Amino acid sequence: MGIVLWIVFGLIAGAIAKLLMPGKQPGGIVLTILLGIVGAMVGGFIATQLGYGDVNSFDLRNMAIAVGGALLVLVIWGFVSKQLA
Repeated sequence: MGIVLWIVFGLIAGAIAKLLMPGKQPGGIVLTILLGIVGAMVGGFIATQLGYGDVNSFDLRNMAIAVGGALLVLVIWGFVSKQLA
């Protein structure tokens, strides 16, 4: 169930991260949401490794972890896409 929740968190976190990121990001909203899903899964993995536990419910702490992971992935994607262009 954890992976499914991180995907749902990623959908929401991708949209929130798109709103929070300053400037124009490469790619459209669909790419941002996909990166948000990846970011939420990365954030969940990092949080689990740091001992914050796994995802059992839809709460504010888990959403913050998902948004943080999505922001991290969006920042990395921004740097990579600028280097490739």
